[in-house]
Amino acid sequence: MTTTLDSALSRLRNADPAAATPVDALETDPHARVLLTQILGSADDRSLAQSKRTRRRRIRRLALAGALAAAMAVTALAGVIPMPWSHGQMSSAAYAVTRNADGTVDVTVRWNQLHNPDALNARLRGAGVRAAVLLYSAPGQCRTPVASDPAYSTSHVDMRQHPELANDPHALAAYLRSLTPWIEHAQQSGKGDDVSVFTIHPDAIPGGDQLLILPRWDRTQGATTDDTLELRSLIVPVLPQCVPSPEDSILTRNGIEPR
Repeated sequence: MTTTLDSALSRLRNADPAAATPVDALETDPHARVLLTQILGSADDRSLAQSKRTRRRRIRRLALAGALAAAMAVTALAGVIPMPWSHGQMSSAAYAVTRNADGTVDVTVRWNQLHNPDALNARLRGAGVRAAVLLYSAPGQCRTPVASDPAYSTSHVDMRQHPELANDPHALAAYLRSLTPWIEHAQQSGKGDDVSVFTIHPDAIPGGDQLLILPRWDRTQGATTDDTLELRSLIVPVLPQCVPSPEDSILTRNGIEPR
C-alpha cells in the first residue's frame, strides 16, 4: 500500500494545476493521508471484485462450452447434430429422427449417404418404434423369403371391388393411404430422389408386427432420366436378416418371395 500511496502522491504533484497549494502537505497531514489511503483501498477492492467476477464468468463460459461439446458428441453418434439454426436437423446428416409430442415420429433419410441403416434402426427403437429400414441385397446375395402379415397386405388392390376409384385419382390416392395408416409420406425434398421424408405412426402398427421400410429405385423402360425412388412398407411378423434384390424376387400378398 505504501508504494501505491507514494505513486499516487507523485501523480497528484505532477497533475496539480494550483502551484500555490503544494500537495506535499499530504505527506505530513495524518488526516489527509488516511483519507487518501481509504480512497486507494476502495479502488483496490473494486478492482479485486471485478477480477473475481471476470474469472467466474470465464469459468461459466468454459463449463457451458464443455457441456455443449459433450452434447454434440453424444448426438453425433445418433447421426444428426442439432444446431440452433437447424431446428434439430443438420443438412449433411445421413438421417434424422424426431419424436413429436403426439407420439408420431418424423424421419428424414438421405439415401446417398446411408450405407448402413443399423444406427438409424437403433434410433427408431429408441424412439419406441417397432420398425426398421433395410436395403435390398445385391443380386445373388440373398435368397431368404420375407413373410408379411397377409391381413395387412397392400401389394394388390382389386379395383373391381372399388369401381368408384377408377376415374378419381385423388380418391384412389386417399384410399391407398388409408391402407397404410402406420406411415405417412411427405413430399420429397432435396436433389432428385436422394431424400425421403416420412412420418411413422407407432400406434397404428399392428400389435405383434413390425414395420419394414424398403427403398427401391426403378427406371421406366426407355426413360432417360434418373431412377425413381419407390419407398415400400410391409407389415411383417419378424424382421428379416436380409432382403432379396428386386432382380431375384417378386412381391406377393405373402411378402417378398425369391424367384
